Amino acid sequence: MHRERDHLVRVVFPELKERCRTKHVQLVDVDLRWGVTEADAEHGKALDICLDEIDSCRPYFLGILGHRYGFVPEGHRHSITAQEIYHGVLHGSVPKQVLRKILEEQLEAQTLSSEQKGCLVRCYRWDADKRKYLLQEDVAPEDADIIRSVFERYSIYQKDRSFFFFRSEALSLQIAGTKTGDFFEQNREDQDKVDSLKKEIADAELPHFEYVDIEAFGQLVLNTLWKRIELAAEQAPSEERDWLGQEAELHELFMADRTRRFVGRRDLLDRMHGYCNRDENPSLLVITGKPGCGKSALMARFTEEALRTIRTG
Repeated sequence: MHRERDHLVRVVFPELKERCRTKHVQLVDVDLRWGVTEADAEHGKALDICLDEIDSCRPYFLGILGHRYGFVPEGHRHSITAQEIYHGVLHGSVPKQVLRKILEEQLEAQTLSSEQKGCLVRCYRWDADKRKYLLQEDVAPEDADIIRSVFERYSIYQKDRSFFFFRSEALSLQIAGTKTGDFFEQNREDQDKVDSLKKEIADAELPHFEYVDIEAFGQLVLNTLWKRIELAAEQAPSEERDWLGQEAELHELFMADRTRRFVGRRDLLDRMHGYCNRDENPSLLVITGKPGCGKSALMARFTEEALRTIRTG
């Protein structure tokens, strides 16, 4: 689906960002192709990275499906593409991994009962290496029911901001030319898996559309996303900002822009946090590097993490 993704990045998202700015909304687009290195793929980390990105992008999810089921990792039943969709939208089971911000906000929510909070604490454990909460093995059925009900109540798991776009068979044939094997599954079992995944999406009553050319696809995505974003912006409480609030908003937009494709550098971030958390002098931290090496992006991600730590205590 390279043509669709490239069209989104080059044509659709720039236009959508301009529209969003009129509503004081910052659009941060994330393509799951970004940030997965060859080494990550070889060490089986690709899926974890993609699922984390999906969590960080909630509540919005945009899926594009053609006529290939995708790569199925060793030891897995479903392709990476299918697992991304199951994790992001089609929650037939409870979330296996959850970002710290998501789970801790729910633990602090006043609407949760003591039973629900106790269940989350009991069933999820913080993994320091992966920096996220992971579901424990052999969760009891009754606990799974509680977890599912909790996550379904929160907006981050609602389905009204998830949209799917199915490429028509005619368009795939047109793009494929003589290389149909690159665009269509060659055995019946995998073809059935593709059809089954699309049927699950339709049966879940998720918004889904078929398109017959790339330009129509782009316009469809633009109109669909903008309609939902505009509605959300209108429903958001208005807030008068003084000059200091306006300045803070600009800094937030700058951080969002610089970190939208930020990946890796965990060792540097940990060293920066460690330096700032110590009770010693000197207290000045200087980041140096060649032009274009990513100093601003590194500082933006560090600031996001530091602010999150302060807010969550």
